[in-house]
Amino acid sequence: MNFKIEASAIQEALRVIGRLAPPDSGNVTLQSTGKKIYLHSSNETSRCSVNMPASVEGKAGVFAISMNALRDATKGRKELDIEYSKTMCKIKSGSYHAELATVDALEVESSEEEKGKKLEFDTEQSQWLKSAVAVVALKPTALLSSFMPVALKLGPKGAFVSCYDVNHMAFLNSSEVKGDMELKLPLDTVVAVLDAFGGSPFTLQLGKAALQVGNKLVKVSLSLPQEEEGELQLADVIETAKGAKKADGQALVAPKEELLAFLDNARAIATKERSEIKVKVKDGKLTLEVSTVQGSSKTAIKVKSKNCEFAIDFEYFDEAVRKASESVEMKLVKDEFLAVQLKTSTIVLSLNQ
Repeated sequence: MNFKIEASAIQEALRVIGRLAPPDSGNVTLQSTGKKIYLHSSNETSRCSVNMPASVEGKAGVFAISMNALRDATKGRKELDIEYSKTMCKIKSGSYHAELATVDALEVESSEEEKGKKLEFDTEQSQWLKSAVAVVALKPTALLSSFMPVALKLGPKGAFVSCYDVNHMAFLNSSEVKGDMELKLPLDTVVAVLDAFGGSPFTLQLGKAALQVGNKLVKVSLSLPQEEEGELQLADVIETAKGAKKADGQALVAPKEELLAFLDNARAIATKERSEIKVKVKDGKLTLEVSTVQGSSKTAIKVKSKNCEFAIDFEYFDEAVRKASESVEMKLVKDEFLAVQLKTSTIVLSLNQ
């Protein structure tokens, strides 16, 4: 088993695998079919295969090797000659030579899974989905957990994409993509998958336990997360989004530049605990105030709005403002939530009681 390949192709394949299916064992599998070269990796929740562009010689073969060792041994090189001989992976590039120990490869699992709903994304739709997820992406609430779900519902009229938890959500509706599919995955997983495909066409196949995403170059299988008791259901998220759009509320528009200046200044008194912003509009002035054990910060901004008063989580409000255009367009539904209207999406923030 031997082949010629650009080092950059191996580095990119390792990058993709490192994000989508970092191996539990630390080893990745190199497989030659005699015509193509594949890099495989798997862990408890996902597995990934990358078809690497290479000039293949010799017979078919397969071996496993340390992912880190393969990355380090090929880094910074150009074209590589790689040969598997007598349990060693031999790498050559000009005057550079390296021999790496290998281990027996586990059987490469077939990418065929249980049949389920299937949906094809062309280049334009793939790029749209990548952009849509980036638009609705929110930071996780819990400091000790990076899990933030993103949900996608495709129907005959279009798509609903949302990132959410019980206290805040971002969502958008679009007619760009249509179909018949509902799925929910961790945000970081979805971002990694869409990044791996880079806006290229791909196919989604949704089974009962796993989601298959693939094209001619990359194939990934992702275990679907188990539903937790009391967890928000997608139907509830959609209803909340509809309600936020239809609800009557008080319009409030403020300049983004002045809001950001205050938010940046208020971090001078930040503590480990999440801060609260007290917001008050009276006689054409928007007053923002943050108080902690480290001190207080306050400012007033001229606005055209009716008098109102509410309190809101600092970090939620900060994230929404940073995503907004030059003017931050808000709708206050008293004692319930604040909706921030962005260019193509909406962010809904629960008010502090």
